[in-house]
Amino acid sequence: MTVEKQNFKSNTVDFTAEIKADCIVEYRVKALPEIVKKARHDAIRSIAKEVSIPGFRKGRAPSSLIVKNYPEPLEKRCKEKVAAYAFEECQKVSTIPLLNHDSRVEVSVVEQSEDGDAKIIYSFETQPDVPSIDLEKITLERQEKELVDAKKVDQSIEDIRLYFADWERPRSRIVEEGDYVLIDLSLTEKDPPQKVFEEDRFLFSRETMSKWMFDTLTGMKVGDIKQTVSIPDEETSEKLKEQIPPRGVELTLLSIEKPLLPPIDDVLAKRVGVKTVEEMRQNLEKILNRQAEERRDASYRAQIVDHLLENYSFNLPKSALTKEVVSRLEQATSYPETRKFLDNSNPKLREKFVQRIKDQSERALRFFYLAERLVKDQKIPISPKEVHQNNATPLETFLYGSSAFDSAKTIRKEPHDIAICDLILRKTEDFLISKAKLESKKKKEENGESKQSPQEESPEKDQTEEKKEC
Repeated sequence: MTVEKQNFKSNTVDFTAEIKADCIVEYRVKALPEIVKKARHDAIRSIAKEVSIPGFRKGRAPSSLIVKNYPEPLEKRCKEKVAAYAFEECQKVSTIPLLNHDSRVEVSVVEQSEDGDAKIIYSFETQPDVPSIDLEKITLERQEKELVDAKKVDQSIEDIRLYFADWERPRSRIVEEGDYVLIDLSLTEKDPPQKVFEEDRFLFSRETMSKWMFDTLTGMKVGDIKQTVSIPDEETSEKLKEQIPPRGVELTLLSIEKPLLPPIDDVLAKRVGVKTVEEMRQNLEKILNRQAEERRDASYRAQIVDHLLENYSFNLPKSALTKEVVSRLEQATSYPETRKFLDNSNPKLREKFVQRIKDQSERALRFFYLAERLVKDQKIPISPKEVHQNNATPLETFLYGSSAFDSAKTIRKEPHDIAICDLILRKTEDFLISKAKLESKKKKEENGESKQSPQEESPEKDQTEEKKEC
């Protein structure tokens, strides 16, 4: 990091301001006699108002008596006032802001005389020096919106039918492809064995299930227990294979379930908040198209974030980053599945989990500061009235699920602050996307700009992959 050092001077202070790593500012100050005299005078007056000396009302005792009778409190009070007056003057001259209103300022009075000057060292965190964003240099890889056809609408209707299905549980036969199974799964390498899944439901299918699990369940009946080794599928990424090595497991088939699907009729439509099947199909098509647009835009948003973080480097305040990491770790480990995942993981995997949280925290903080700078530079309006209100229809709730501001780039704050933060980020991304040049992947490769975008994986996503591979 380039160290910034400046000299400042006024009628009462002469000092250097040095900005160091982690946005730490250090003032080395020479407070001139005017400040020392004023601080001593005010210290004497303040002590005089607090003490009682026979023959004098409070605040009326001569200064000489205060100096004589209270030398130690006077010296301490004088140092405090010199430090306060000098720092206030330094802030006026340098205009270097504190990180926030409750930032701590460390003070060390190196030397002070009664009528001469004082030498003081101050240290505090400041706001990062965030660079402006060059709008002319943003180029994104063009993305096409996924096609939403009748087949996709039909699949969504099948998902709705499955959600409202009744379930029968045949007990006297082996599991068949297309059944749903409830299973327990434990790691046998642990002593005692530790549950990974407990009464979790899976579709028994070659397409949706890991090969080792499908092969193990094949031929089983309700109540059967098998021990095997979980082996990642061949197409599993090398990264995931490294994270999830083969493990000894015990699988218990608790029940076989067959869904009794409701008919596709107006009764089903009314259960998702519309009147007719045709209206349900029309609304589903609109929602699916909106989701397809959002997935396309999500790719643009990810490219925007990567572009900014790759091209704009600046110092981050250590306390803000630490606070963000702690908040994210607390949030992640508040989920029982995450705690179970960590409990069942080896130290290396837990270390990677924590490091990923740290990386996400740094990315989030950097992007947020850049977004704030862009909002200021481009005068992008931000109003609390724009905060998204969740007025979703039953059909939208079914397709979207519950939503929360859990993006890997969202700063952890109170609920209302999270909403404002998300609004700032979203409007920043929308603005930058509107200004970006769109090019095909081939053209970006020809220009030497194509680069594999790092994906920010949430702990929940890793757990899902862990579930599939075990």
